[in-house]
Amino acid sequence: MNRKDSIGRWLAIINGCLKSYVSKQLEPYNLGSGQFHYILLLYKHDGITQEEMTKYTNKDKGTTARAIKKLEREGYVTRKVNPEDKRSYKIYLTQKVINMKPIIFNVLDKSIELLEQGLSNEEKDMLLIVLKKMAKNAVKNMKEN
Repeated sequence: MNRKDSIGRWLAIINGCLKSYVSKQLEPYNLGSGQFHYILLLYKHDGITQEEMTKYTNKDKGTTARAIKKLEREGYVTRKVNPEDKRSYKIYLTQKVINMKPIIFNVLDKSIELLEQGLSNEEKDMLLIVLKKMAKNAVKNMKEN
């Protein structure tokens, strides 16, 4: 396989297009693709710690801290001292972003719809199986090395 037709190249193209699309859709709300995934995570796990957010997203601590800082500055999250560990913070969604849930999920649904255009159900199922395997490999092998 040559580099012009590598899996990594195609994943990078998809990733770049997704980030660009999400950023453009959320620009009126001063949100970018970098904060989008953290908001989605908090919709599922509101009140988790910053460290837990880092683990869930497979990002480094600095990236998570910067995203939370921007979300806090924009009024989308609040940080509260963790009562179980005074050195850490729990992150909570504000009412402002809770009210935006339909907008956020519309962007998510539309981005998936655009990606899946022209794919059969069988192709989507197979792609999901392959991507899950690749993600497991990435998390296992690339964090170790």
